[in-house]
Amino acid sequence: MKATINRSVNEELEVMLSNTLLKEQVSDQLKEEDLKMREEHQILEREKMEVLRKQQMQMQQQQADVLKVIQQQQQQSQQQLLNSQMMMMEQQQQQSKALMLLLEKIIHTTDK
Repeated sequence: MKATINRSVNEELEVMLSNTLLKEQVSDQLKEEDLKMREEHQILEREKMEVLRKQQMQMQQQQADVLKVIQQQQQQSQQQLLNSQMMMMEQQQQQSKALMLLLEKIIHTTDK
């Protein structure tokens, strides 16, 4: 009877030991998987940050390009305005000369 009880206790202890070892193995496997998942997550986060950085750089470049185009358009507009003003001044000078010549002719005609 004692032998049967001892055998039964030993078997139960072996089962408990086996279960404990299995739990430790499962725990170790879960820890490894968790570590791998964390590493993969870190890699994905780094890749995400790199993509965001590149997008930001592209956006800044696009903004710089747009600004450059706007500045060129403003310069062209200013140049066109200046050219128009110069043409108007030249026309006014020509009109003034023509009026002066006409006035001189009138003065010389009435003097005679």
